[in-house]
Amino acid sequence: MNKILIELLQPIKHEKEGYEPKFYHEGTLLKVIHEATDAYLVKADDEFSFSIRKADEDVTWSKL
Repeated sequence: MNKILIELLQPIKHEKEGYEPKFYHEGTLLKVIHEATDAYLVKADDEFSFSIRKADEDVTWSKL
């Protein structure tokens, strides 16, 4: 897969069972580690990974 980076256009709060809630601010860069049909699996600098919906492109995040 090509290296894809996305930048958050809006802050997000992500909650994952067994973990403390994570807050990511506008401008945060996330690395795409897997692409699915309707979402990307992304990883932040803190090594936390989660899915982000493709439908939210140019609303919540944008590709760099």
